Amino acid sequence: MDKPLVSFIVPCFNKADTLSQSIQSIRDQTISNWEIILVDDNSSDYSQPIASMLKEPRMQRVFLPVNKGVVNAYREGVKRALADYVIFHDADDCSLPDRAEKCLKAIGDGDVLYHGIYLIAKHPDYPLVGRRYWKAKKWVPEKIYTEQYIPGIIFAKKSVLQKVVFPKEAEGAWDWMHHILLHQMGAKYVPFDEGLYEYWRFVGNSLSHANEMEGKRQASMKWIQEYLVKNKLVPKGHKFGKGFRGFLGNKLEKTNKGV
Repeated sequence: MDKPLVSFIVPCFNKADTLSQSIQSIRDQTISNWEIILVDDNSSDYSQPIASMLKEPRMQRVFLPVNKGVVNAYREGVKRALADYVIFHDADDCSLPDRAEKCLKAIGDGDVLYHGIYLIAKHPDYPLVGRRYWKAKKWVPEKIYTEQYIPGIIFAKKSVLQKVVFPKEAEGAWDWMHHILLHQMGAKYVPFDEGLYEYWRFVGNSLSHANEMEGKRQASMKWIQEYLVKNKLVPKGHKFGKGFRGFLGNKLEKTNKGV
């Protein structure tokens, strides 16, 4: 196989119910020169057998012997990536078919591209509950220190991501801290306001990383805020915005139980 244009990094922990659909959304990309690096974080359900059964020659399967969390899983994926560009993709979400193609065209001379996403909430008793668009807001460098307004699912240069040294204390809120560190490194951000990803929330079934680690996330958010104050990136006593987590708590724009 020729060197892929982009590597999809897919961390997985107990995602047996969603893994096949998630991987299929990558296989449906409008370009074919990609690879998948599936990093299973020592799942205790049927995720590993499902991953082994998926017939996809462009997929690397990494089965970690010990569960160390999503940050380590992404790091392991980036380490193994063959492409110059990496796309983050969670094992309970879906990439729209033109995601890789449009990101490759839009990033230009940038280092990190973030795009619009669709938040889709699903209830176990109904196929679809609601759908809402999360806009890719204008990049304002100073704002990343005060509010997480960019989701963690990004498209970026592998060479840039490899330089990130991540503090363990911030792993529960890795998505926000990742952007803080990348900005401190001087990474050039490119916003692309088009929905290219579906972020699935499973009401009453807590499949998202954020819900699984809610307690750890709150502790990490506090640590990050203290880090920002200590390093004089924000003034002492600053009131932090809700950011992406605030958006996730908003009421969905519509309900459809009949679909």
